[in-house]
Amino acid sequence: MLLSQRGAFSFEPSNLEAQFPDARWKHATMPSTLSHYQNANKPRDAIARVIPYHDTIGVSSRRFFPLKLLEAIGLNCAKVVWRIKSDKEDCKTIWRYVLIIQLPSREAFKILYRYKRAADQSLNLYRIHPAFDFEPTEGHTREEAWEIARNHIRLKRHRRDQDEFEIDASRYSRKLKGAKSKPSKYDVFYDDRHSKLTGECEAIHVEPRLETSRATKIAGFRDFLDPLTRNASEVFAEQYDVKNHLPIREKIILRTIKQAKLDYPKPHVDIERRVRAIHRILQTHRLREFHRCFPRQSERLKRWDCLEFDDWQWITPDIDVGEMSSLSSDRAIKPSIKRICLSD
Repeated sequence: MLLSQRGAFSFEPSNLEAQFPDARWKHATMPSTLSHYQNANKPRDAIARVIPYHDTIGVSSRRFFPLKLLEAIGLNCAKVVWRIKSDKEDCKTIWRYVLIIQLPSREAFKILYRYKRAADQSLNLYRIHPAFDFEPTEGHTREEAWEIARNHIRLKRHRRDQDEFEIDASRYSRKLKGAKSKPSKYDVFYDDRHSKLTGECEAIHVEPRLETSRATKIAGFRDFLDPLTRNASEVFAEQYDVKNHLPIREKIILRTIKQAKLDYPKPHVDIERRVRAIHRILQTHRLREFHRCFPRQSERLKRWDCLEFDDWQWITPDIDVGEMSSLSSDRAIKPSIKRICLSD
């Protein structure tokens, strides 16, 4: 097998510093449970507390994944799914081997980092879903935290002409089914499910999903150690705008009402009611729609510092062996190579 050819490589955590001396490992020692969290960013007037964690990552390689690697990853995550990306015209031609890892632990990232440096340079982190759970701080209510997560954040670098798509209480920033091309990133919001970390019912959840390798690298996740060392507040700030746009929205409404009364002096028409109804239809109370309708006014607003962030949280590895039964195949599936002969 691939691992047996390189005797210097090991999955054991104790051999980590000896094999790859790297200063970043000193910063990768983080708390593993919620009871030991430390606030990375805590403003004085914080309304909501944000608990960050990595929900899902996607890994691809040109080589098949060894059984020993699959077992090591399976013991350090909630679920792992193995897939093959084959050619559309010829299913026997395999281009990439893919691993979908849900709720990985810190050790899972370290294993992938060591495996890439020692055995497979083609290993690539092409997908990552950093998740953020919102909880109200002391002195504030859940409705206030929900208001910020729902109406006062906006995904950056997002096309304005893309309409949202809702399924029950889950809101997607764009419709995936029927799209002409795969989106590089989109975000998801829901408040009707339980938290994957604390088990709390109806958790307020926001999740930017980076679906391509280019979007993942632009977000700063260029290496398997970056999810361990990067600050959660910086990751959130790069993906989202947090602004209080309601005061400027009210000024725009009052200015529109004043101008409409001058242009259409009809006392029997309730102009204010009609103007406010138009803004309700346009949903300008949400920052996303307000930025679409009034981009210049939205860009002038300063960032609203109303969130406090914990460090990255990690689950305790507790995996059922039965989940790995489909991955325990001793037969290696190798890609078939087609040769093209050019005649004169």
